[in-house]
Amino acid sequence: MLRRFALGCLVALLSLVVAEPTTAKSPSQRKLVGSPAEYAQNAEVLIVYQPGQAAEARAAADQSGFEVLEDYEPGSYLRCKAKPSVQAVAVSASNIAAKAMVRFVEPNYVVSIPEPAGPPQPAPANVVPRTAIQATGKTPNDALYDKLWGMANVRAPDAWETNTSSDIVVGVIDTGVDYTHEDLADNMWINVNETPGDHVDNDNNGIVDDVYGAKFDGGVGSGDPMDDNSHGSHCAGTIGAVGDNVLGVAGVNWNIKIMALKFLRASGSGTTNDAIRCIDYAIAQKQSGVNIRVLSNSWGGGGASVALREAITRAENSGILFVAAAGNASSDNDATPSFPASYDNENVISVASINRREELSWFSNFGAESVDLAAPGGTLEGNREDDILSTVPVSQDTQDGLQDGYSAFAGTSMATPHVAGAIALAWASPAHESKLPSQIKQLVLDQVRLLPALTGKCLTAGTLDISFLKDGAPSINVGPFVYAGSNDNLGGGFAVNGDSGSAMYVLFGSAYQSNLQYVGEGETPDGYHGWIYREDYPNAPFDFLLTEKTIGDVGYYRVYVRPADDSTIPFAWFCNTLRADELTINEAGLSQLRSGALGKLRNGE
Repeated sequence: MLRRFALGCLVALLSLVVAEPTTAKSPSQRKLVGSPAEYAQNAEVLIVYQPGQAAEARAAADQSGFEVLEDYEPGSYLRCKAKPSVQAVAVSASNIAAKAMVRFVEPNYVVSIPEPAGPPQPAPANVVPRTAIQATGKTPNDALYDKLWGMANVRAPDAWETNTSSDIVVGVIDTGVDYTHEDLADNMWINVNETPGDHVDNDNNGIVDDVYGAKFDGGVGSGDPMDDNSHGSHCAGTIGAVGDNVLGVAGVNWNIKIMALKFLRASGSGTTNDAIRCIDYAIAQKQSGVNIRVLSNSWGGGGASVALREAITRAENSGILFVAAAGNASSDNDATPSFPASYDNENVISVASINRREELSWFSNFGAESVDLAAPGGTLEGNREDDILSTVPVSQDTQDGLQDGYSAFAGTSMATPHVAGAIALAWASPAHESKLPSQIKQLVLDQVRLLPALTGKCLTAGTLDISFLKDGAPSINVGPFVYAGSNDNLGGGFAVNGDSGSAMYVLFGSAYQSNLQYVGEGETPDGYHGWIYREDYPNAPFDFLLTEKTIGDVGYYRVYVRPADDSTIPFAWFCNTLRADELTINEAGLSQLRSGALGKLRNGE
């Protein structure tokens, strides 16, 4: 991600100029990660040593006032705590950072489930949004499926017409997963090299009975990643609750394998050290032949951990994508990074949240350069139907009106597993199964549904859309937004995503969000082939035709229009759309809209 690297370099350069106009940092200061306050707030430190110098680092740590709690060889670091005699941890950390065998020192940051900050914000004025997408396609018979608006929003039913299952293992790094849940048990990953319940480490990986995954707490690994919070099970259900089994809900993948990787405690918090252990466990399983390719990470906080970033790099080198929640602080990650979503690794996919009205959720972090895309995450505005329904451990659901074992949450935490599940489904497609991780990532980003509300809020300006996985789905992407300018009081804006039909109009002083229906292919009067989408306003339907290929040396798409109720009327050229937000409007096409469907719309019909 050159975009993130360049931004990081600029931020680093500016910080040196602003913070140290006359004095450069010493080598030991450059190896000291984190502020004095962060060392005071976190009980432990990580001392990362040069390869092969663990013994020397241990001796230096002891001399500098640290008690070594463990030596984590895969990460080449010591997890330590300050001895009671140490008055200022940051000073001791600075002292050991000066040692030649030490690469860097940082706090063992406490991270957690991201909590929303501040009250819900009102919807923007002068916007008339649709209440929700009404998706068509293959649907499962699960009892609560009609409440899963997020699945309709990502166009999962379209994708399900071709495939509903994935042979890929997805690791859920979270509070654990209820592997006994009626809607999750059949889709749990099983460690075939471990004998359940025999209290023996059969696969010799240092963890006893790690049948469904592993739990890490204080550097200690165990084989029971049972969820004691509900957050992890909720994320797992969105990725892969069993579909079409009459029970409960359905995940993006009706059949899949979910590996439970628990490091967040019942309180919802954990440490970067234990998160690193989860990542490395997944890597080790992949190296042993397990087909794990995606890690779902709905957590964040702490500072910029170099040790954690290096663990994500190890996952990247192993061909594993790292999907991460952008955060729930309503803030700009370009200006104030949120980790782990803001790491510049190529395998990181940062996910914001949209609500049911296809607006950026009031709580969601954003970032034109540092957040990749959005996905359904709910609203937290008091209407639980706008939140994301999924699986939770039985008897941990406190809602009325839903059966035990299911609950509705909201956050970028809920958006993230939509994307993780979508990646697994895409990677299982025969058309994409041979793609590299970078290619799968780019595929999903290229196929987003463009939303005006996301312009300037994320890199793609779009939300997750997996309708491209349907056999025969159109594959053009027009937009992101073009301005028609003003022509009397009838001018306005027009934007459409040709892949999905998501559209927005600025007409007669009001903004409208809509979802055009794909109805087939067609030809323009001047011989261009394209895809036809219908806007079915009551008593005034009309069709848009979006050209399949770009036209001319500049490389624009052409948009045509005709009344939908009379196919004998030829399409009229409406406008040319360029990705650079430029537009050439044709008066004949505009006139047809004025006198036809949009004329009636203006008159309130």
